[in-house]
Formats: sequence, C-alpha cells, structure tokens
Amino acid sequence: MDISERRGTARRRVEVVVELPLGKILCEVKYRNQSRLFAADAIMELCRERPARVSNAFLVTKQLTDYGLAAHETSVPILRVPARVFLYLLGKAEAEGRSVKL
Repeated sequence: MDISERRGTARRRVEVVVELPLGKILCEVKYRNQSRLFAADAIMELCRERPARVSNAFLVTKQLTDYGLAAHETSVPILRVPARVFLYLLGKAEAEGRSVKL
C-alpha cells in the first residue's frame, strides 16, 4: 500500500491517494461548510478517466449532515463523508487489519 498525493492537469491535487493492487482510493478534504466539487478539481478529473484505475473516491466534508453520493457524472461514484465518520471508519479498518495480521 502506498499513500501519496496526486496532481491533476490544472495544477490541482487530490490530498490523499491510497494505491492498492486492485486500484486507487482518492480522498479530497474540504475544510468549509457547503463543500462543493468543480469539474476542474483533480478528483473529478481522475474519477472520469478509466485508465486511472480508481476504485473508490471520497469527499471528506466538515459537517455531520453533509453526506451521501456526490451528484456528478463520473465513472467512479464520489461518496461525501463527514470528517468525524471518515476518521472513525479509517481507525476501525486499521484496528481490524492489525487484529487480522496477529
């Protein structure tokens, strides 16, 4: 597993890219209320490209009520997840991964 950032063509970037054998997981973090994605955002660009091998994409939002599928035309759906929920799920996955390795 490799964790990095990735830049799009318009000098924009995706904050977190997790590279796994089955594909990449993209995570874009928005630090404001009423977070939105634009067509020029790197996450949108990468989710539209088939050769990018993106398996999942997340938009990490600020508010607990800001969740669900983002309404954009992409080949990979972008899931809106509140930051608190995302961090909980990330910690749970990490904890379960450690217990499986033991």
